Amino acid sequence: MTASPIISRLNELRRRLTRWIVIDGASRLAACLTIALAIDFLLDWSFHMDRAQRAVMLLLVLFGTIAVAYRWLMKPLQQRTSDDALCLQIEDQQPELGQALISALQFARIDQATTGSSPTLLRATVELGVSVSENINPTSALNQHRQTRNIAVLSLAVSVLLGAAVSVLATDSMAIWFNRNVLLGQREWPQDIHFQVHGADDGVLTIPRNEDWPIEVSITADSRRKPQELWLEYGDSHRRQRMELLDGGQRFRTDISGATAATTFRVVETQAASGWYQVRIVDRPSLTELKLTVTPPAYSDMPEEVLPTGSGPFRILKGSRLTVTASSNQPVASANLSVGTISRPISISDQTKLSLELSGSDLQDGDYRIDLTDIQTLWLPGRSEPQALTSREPAMFRLRVAADREPQVQVKLVGVSTLVTERARLPIVGHITDDFAVTKLELQHRRRVENAQEDTASTLAVRPATQLPSRDVPIDFALEFEQLQVTPGNALSFVIAATDNNSVTGPGIGRSSVFLARIVTDDEFRAALLGRERELRIEFEKQIKLEDELRTDASALLAAVRGKADLTAVQRDQLARLERRQKAIGEEVLKIARRFGEVVTEIQNNRIEDNEGPLQTRLQSRVIQPLGGVQRDCFPPILSLLDRARTRAANSNDRDALLTQTIQAQQKLLERLNEILGHMEQAEGFQEAVNQLLEVQKAQQEVLKRTEKEKQDTIRKLLDAPGRPKK
Repeated sequence: MTASPIISRLNELRRRLTRWIVIDGASRLAACLTIALAIDFLLDWSFHMDRAQRAVMLLLVLFGTIAVAYRWLMKPLQQRTSDDALCLQIEDQQPELGQALISALQFARIDQATTGSSPTLLRATVELGVSVSENINPTSALNQHRQTRNIAVLSLAVSVLLGAAVSVLATDSMAIWFNRNVLLGQREWPQDIHFQVHGADDGVLTIPRNEDWPIEVSITADSRRKPQELWLEYGDSHRRQRMELLDGGQRFRTDISGATAATTFRVVETQAASGWYQVRIVDRPSLTELKLTVTPPAYSDMPEEVLPTGSGPFRILKGSRLTVTASSNQPVASANLSVGTISRPISISDQTKLSLELSGSDLQDGDYRIDLTDIQTLWLPGRSEPQALTSREPAMFRLRVAADREPQVQVKLVGVSTLVTERARLPIVGHITDDFAVTKLELQHRRRVENAQEDTASTLAVRPATQLPSRDVPIDFALEFEQLQVTPGNALSFVIAATDNNSVTGPGIGRSSVFLARIVTDDEFRAALLGRERELRIEFEKQIKLEDELRTDASALLAAVRGKADLTAVQRDQLARLERRQKAIGEEVLKIARRFGEVVTEIQNNRIEDNEGPLQTRLQSRVIQPLGGVQRDCFPPILSLLDRARTRAANSNDRDALLTQTIQAQQKLLERLNEILGHMEQAEGFQEAVNQLLEVQKAQQEVLKRTEKEKQDTIRKLLDAPGRPKK
């Protein structure tokens, strides 16, 4: 006998179990989906999640739904319950059956031939199980209360989901939620505050790299309330930055600090939020290369020069031409170079190559700056419309435009003073230098007659030994007054003028200091020389007196220290002062000798007498040469003796001997100085006698002139007397 009736009943129970599992899993799945969608709706409604957050929520809902479906629906359906397990489950729910079902099912599978079991016993057990299976209630093994609850939950959840699906089409709130959380669209929840980010274009705000850039947000006119505070929320870090309140809550402001990479942000309030804005980073235009080329004026004969950038100020010659070439890091719309009040546009090629030439009045002292303007525009703080982005730190260089200096004239008169005769020659020596070249030299003189109101000006060409043009011109020539045709009573002023080769801003003319000369008669000149000789003689007498006092002081010091082993500090100081005083007298005597030499030179240059005339011969042989001999033969030995005496002050014998020799040498010096003084007085007397003789001759000539004039007047009166017949 087979157990087919039992198996048939078990199959019916299995179908009912599958239906129960489907209803249970579907109810769980629908309930979880409904709860997840409700939570997602509430979160987005409350917090206005961004797109990334909404995408995460959508994934959580999908994966949660899949997990529930797998755990409570797919996995249970994949597991098939065996007949034995079903029998045991039924017998567990209906204890009165005992083990009749499971025994009948198992005995029906036994092979009698192999097991040696009793056929009667097996058949009786199977028949008992079949008869019992007719009374089995298939639903007794299932939880009917739970199935009823699952059907109710499933019906409610499906109704809610269907209602939500219909409301997506019928209501705006569900449509917004569906767009934002299912389609991941950009629709915004209705809110009572709306924001406008200044400078944003289609959700993109462009700012310069590495700058603290202001973000300004305005509350739109359709907003129903004014917020008390706003935050700027960054999308990458979710960090919030409080914004500063402006205009009584109508505008808010904050800064993005030193942005170096693209980011996103939005404006949030406790109950409102803006959409997400993308921050685009751009570079300001700047120069990647700057070349400054200076072309000096042609007359300077200087080569073209490229100035080293990054240093300065640069000195360029006035009249030069400056060529500016540069390259920018990106295409630019315009470029401008400015200095002071001058502004010049720079030519642009290929949008990145810049070039400009400056010359003339465009070149001046100052700081030059190059400003670049980008081809793209963006919103700038304080502006109502987009503006072109300019260079943050303009390229700068400093120039000093130097004018070509006029020639530097350094000359002097040699061997003459301000009093000269009409036959004088004026030696002029020195040199003239110029940065580039001297092209012409001339002597510019102005003459005025005594008591006259007007001057007579004229020029005289000067031909130097060096061929012109030249940068360095030595001067050594004599001005002959006979060329100027001056007479006594005239005053003459003159300068040496040098002209350079400046053909741009010049020519430049450099002038020496003004030389003055008063033309006098020979008698006046001789009288002036006599006065100078007297002054020199008086000065010489003063030095003789000082030398005599010095010898007396040396004798007194010797008497005070003779034989003493050591000197007091005062005595040592006296010895040192003796040496200094002796040296000063020697220097003054040398100056007097030189001044007498200048007198001789003036006599020669003014041609008072022929070369080697008596006056020159007397001064040379009787005064100048003896003074030179004294300076050479007397003063150095005396100074050496005083120095040795000072260094050997502690040795009484050597010191006393040296001081004794010093006094003797000073005595000999005084004798020679007095001898020279006598020659000075003789020369002075000779000169005075000559001057008096010349005055007598001059008076005689004046008497002769007056006598001749009286004679002529008398003859004229006789010839013109009345009554005398006329021829």
